[in-house]
Amino acid sequence: MKRRFDMIIFDLDGTLVDTFRDVSKGINHAVRKMGRAELDESAVKSAIGPGGDDFLRAVLPDGNESDENIFLEYFRSYYDEHCLDSTRPFLGIPQIFDKFSGCTLTVATNKPIRHAGRILTGLDLMDFFSAVQTPDNGVKEKPHPEMVLSLVEKFNVKKERTLLVGDTVKDLEAGKNAGVKVCGARYGYGDIESISEFMPDFMIDSPSELVNVVLESSN
Repeated sequence: MKRRFDMIIFDLDGTLVDTFRDVSKGINHAVRKMGRAELDESAVKSAIGPGGDDFLRAVLPDGNESDENIFLEYFRSYYDEHCLDSTRPFLGIPQIFDKFSGCTLTVATNKPIRHAGRILTGLDLMDFFSAVQTPDNGVKEKPHPEMVLSLVEKFNVKKERTLLVGDTVKDLEAGKNAGVKVCGARYGYGDIESISEFMPDFMIDSPSELVNVVLESSN
């Protein structure tokens, strides 16, 4: 078997790890403290992944800047302590990484590094990755291509030999905007129909299916 790609860039939430329960509890802890109604499952899923202003708009569609600051204070205070309560890698992570010998593995997430790093370290995943890129490093959030392009440049990899794997259209847009190949992870939190309509280069329904995307028969 030979590799189609020299670098794989993974999204975090909904692609590598299932953070839904802990993020959901953090969001609803914060909105309860603010005297607001809790969010249902679909609303929480729409908030996970985009990060930044989009995260806040999904949680507080009618909120002002003051509301957003209060929410973030409550959410971060809770999530700092509970981001690993229920969060686990998706089935097949990290076992599939053994198949990608010689391939540079990286992470590009809109999640703050304080949470991304804690999760990757706490789940014994950090050592698999050569870099973790977040907006805290001074790059623009996805779907802007800067996060992806910075990794391509850092590791001097050809764009056509780079694959981005993500579960939301924003992830896929970041990859397409950067000129790399993209793979939609339909097992995550993104809308499956929207991912399909985006027409990514590849689509997978479980992490194990990524092996057949990255590797091709030498025959």
